[in-house]
Amino acid sequence: MEIKPGSGSLIDVVSRWDSQGTLAVGDQIGVRILSVKGDLVVISLYGQEVLVRTELPFEPGMVVNLRYEGINDQGQHTFRLVDRQTGTPAQTVRLAHEVLRQFGLEPSPELVSRLGSYLRLGQAGRGKPAAYGEDAPLGSGKPEQGAEPGNTRETGRRAELIRQSAEQFALLAKAGVPLTNTNLRIWRQFWEEPVLAEALPEITAAADDGGEIADGLKQLIHNLFVMMDSADSQNLKLQLAKWLKPKAAGQPVSEGETDPFEAGKTEKSAVLRKLETALVRVAEQYGALKAVNAAGRRFCPEHQPLFFVFPVAYDGSAFAVEMLVEDQEKKQGKRRDEQQAVRITLAIPTRSLGRVVAVITMQGDRLSLELASDLPETVDLMEKHLDRSGLKEIFQSIRVRLQNLDRLEPKNRLLVLFKQQISPQIDLRI
Repeated sequence: MEIKPGSGSLIDVVSRWDSQGTLAVGDQIGVRILSVKGDLVVISLYGQEVLVRTELPFEPGMVVNLRYEGINDQGQHTFRLVDRQTGTPAQTVRLAHEVLRQFGLEPSPELVSRLGSYLRLGQAGRGKPAAYGEDAPLGSGKPEQGAEPGNTRETGRRAELIRQSAEQFALLAKAGVPLTNTNLRIWRQFWEEPVLAEALPEITAAADDGGEIADGLKQLIHNLFVMMDSADSQNLKLQLAKWLKPKAAGQPVSEGETDPFEAGKTEKSAVLRKLETALVRVAEQYGALKAVNAAGRRFCPEHQPLFFVFPVAYDGSAFAVEMLVEDQEKKQGKRRDEQQAVRITLAIPTRSLGRVVAVITMQGDRLSLELASDLPETVDLMEKHLDRSGLKEIFQSIRVRLQNLDRLEPKNRLLVLFKQQISPQIDLRI
C-alpha cells in the first residue's frame, strides 16, 4: 500500500523521545512502522520505540520517509510524511547497505538516513564532490554507459571519495557515538577539512596582538604548540616533551600571571571572538581524535594504531603535523621484543611542494625512511637535496618515490586498518 503525502500528513510524537539534538528542522529520516492501533502508531526512531499520533493509514512493516518539522504549540516533536524521491537516493541506499554490513552494522532506515545526512555535509567541503545527493554512480566507480573517456578517472575518483566518506560514518556508528548533527559535523571536519590548518594561525596571531589577551591565556596558547627553532636542534626535543607532559590541570596561576578567565569579564573584542571560535574548533578536533584512538584500541588490537596531531609553530607560521604509529611485528604475528618493528607515517605540511608523506620503519636499531610525493617535480627536488640533508647519517635506508598518496596519508591509512580489522576479507584463491 502506498501513502501519498498530503494535508493530513503531520505526525506528532506523544511519548517521551530522547532526541539528543539528533535532528534539525528540515532533516529527513527513514523510519519503520512497528505497530498500529487507531491513530496511535509505534515507530522505530534511532533504535527507540516512539509512540506517535497520526491520521495516516500506516501498516506494520512499512518503511516511510519523514521530515522533522520542529516542536509544535503543544510542545510535541512533529514530523511530516514526504515522498521517497525527496529522501535518500537509491544509489546511496545501496552503498549504505554494503558499507554498513562491512562494519558489522544492520542497515536500518535510521542509519541509512543519517548516512545520507553525513554525505550531504560534503557539499560544502573543500575539493570534494559537490553532488552527494544526486543520482550518480556510487558503488564500483565504473563510468556510466556512454560516458566520455576523459571523465572516467574523475568518475572513479568521485565514487572512491563517497565510499570513503561512508566508511567514516560507519566507523562513527560502530563506535557507538550518538549520531547528532553536531557530532556528524565534527567527525566530517576531522576526516575531510583542514580545520586545524585554518584555526592554528588564528590562535598564534591572537597571542601576538599587542597585549589585548591576558598573560595567562597567552601562556596557555604558547603551551599548545611545539615551538621549533631552526637554530637550536635541542629546542624541538624540549618542546615535544612539554607538549606530551603538559602542566597539571588545576595548578595555581604563577605569581605575576593573570587569570585567563579574567578576559571573559570584559566585553569581547573582535580578536577575542575570533580566538574563541578558533579554540572551540581545535577542542572539537581533539575530541574527534580521542574518539578515533579509542576506536583503535577497541577494534585494532593487532595493529595498536595511535594517531597524533602536533600543532607546530615555526618561522612565523603555524601548522599541524599528523602522525600514525603502528606495531608492525604484532601485525605480522612475529612479535619479539628484541626485534620490535614500528611504522610511523607522517604527513608533512609544505608551503610550495604539495603533499609529502614520510614513512619511518624502526626495527631493532635499524631505521628506514621512505619519502613519497604525488608530484614528479617534488620527487626530483627531494632526490637532489638528499645528500646535503643529513638524513643518511640517521637512516640506514632511504627511498624517495612518486606515488598516489590518497591511501598512504595517515588518516586514510588508519581508516583502511579499521575496515580490515572490523570486516576481515578471506582470500579463497589457491
